[in-house]
Amino acid sequence: MASRASLFLLVALLAVSSGCNMTGQWAADLYIGPNFPSEEDVETNVAGSVDSDFDGEFTIGARGGRWLNWLPEVDIGGFLDVSGVFQEVDDVDFTAVPITLLPMARVNLMKDDEFPGGRLQPHVGLGPSLIWSEVDGSGLDDDAWDIGFDARAGVSYGIIENIVAFLEYRATVFEPDFEDSGLRIGVESVTHHVLFGAGIRF
Repeated sequence: MASRASLFLLVALLAVSSGCNMTGQWAADLYIGPNFPSEEDVETNVAGSVDSDFDGEFTIGARGGRWLNWLPEVDIGGFLDVSGVFQEVDDVDFTAVPITLLPMARVNLMKDDEFPGGRLQPHVGLGPSLIWSEVDGSGLDDDAWDIGFDARAGVSYGIIENIVAFLEYRATVFEPDFEDSGLRIGVESVTHHVLFGAGIRF
């Protein structure tokens, strides 16, 4: 349901941007930071449900899209976000690459002559992801494609004209299934991320 709502919001945003004279701003962001698996339930066809201790490593990614001025102090935007999420469990590498359609909203604060759109901009985002994931190690090697869910909340601060730095919290959720040599593994993955990034506005 949430994925359908996010897709509808993104389509509506694109329709609005093409049919209205809203002022807009293109944006491109890069980010990196640690990730913290909070829940990694593993189900196997051999041992049943297994408690596995996943170790978070790091997340790196980029996104691009366009902000539209919707209300005097509020912008809405549509973005394509691609990232790599790297983790490990019991000497097995667990890698995920979410490709996310990410509708976002931000509030424009601390406006001045250098930053007429606001130097301080809290933002949120919520959208569906198409996720490629892979397990590799201890005799297990397989990959999978799944639909997942991505949520963001953060704040950006203008450093110089058109350049911002930001801090962002992210949560990702998906449930991949892997199979190798007769062993089937299902993972319920819930991961928290703390991201540090920089972006350009033009």
